Amino acid sequence: MRKLFPLVLLCLANSSVLALESLDDQQLSETTGQDGLTISIIPAASGVKGMIGMQEIAYTDGDGFSTTINNDSGTPIAYTGPASVVTNFNTNSGVLFCTNTVGACTRSQSPITLKIDADGAAGTGGEAMIYAHLALPTNVSRIKLDVANIALRADRLVTGSIVKGSTEVQMMQFSNGIDLSLAAPLQIGFALGSERSGSPNMDGLVNLISANFSSIDFGTVSLVSSGGQTNESSLRADISLTNLDL
Repeated sequence: MRKLFPLVLLCLANSSVLALESLDDQQLSETTGQDGLTISIIPAASGVKGMIGMQEIAYTDGDGFSTTINNDSGTPIAYTGPASVVTNFNTNSGVLFCTNTVGACTRSQSPITLKIDADGAAGTGGEAMIYAHLALPTNVSRIKLDVANIALRADRLVTGSIVKGSTEVQMMQFSNGIDLSLAAPLQIGFALGSERSGSPNMDGLVNLISANFSSIDFGTVSLVSSGGQTNESSLRADISLTNLDL
């Protein structure tokens, strides 16, 4: 026991050497790794694989703009308040990753991969760079944005906080969401650092390495009249874009 006690004290005394220290660019340029970090994710929502569940995406203007509008009696009143442009998705849906190109989506069970690498170029002054590569599974041939409509919503200010309004007025309706059919597996690169890379896939902040779409099909798009009633519209059109290489 007497021999063990000094050893314990020695370990406690030297524990400070285990503290983490930050690395500067030069030190990072001299640090190498093997294969970086790879993260594999299988999207799932409500127990359904191959889908990222979404209910809405909203852009909110918190202060609105000062103007005057006429109420029902025709009397001009001042109005300033928050409002949102809302993209609503169909119930229990969202973004789907499909293995088939048409019809009901057959969801992919394969993972999306994210690879992250850090590197430094000591020969050019020790600049550091971090690079990430995002790739969809090779069996994904279509991305379906199951959008139902785009609407305007009047929100409220309550004691300085924005409270979501209960009434929406639809501006645009989609018959079957938006289908993005891929001509090749989608790959996106993200680069962050103080140097330029010799690789064309790492030469900017965001690189669409492979973003070839055989078609983007919006289905039937309806511009809804001010009444906002179902099937009430002033203009309808079938919209489809083909052979897009981004």
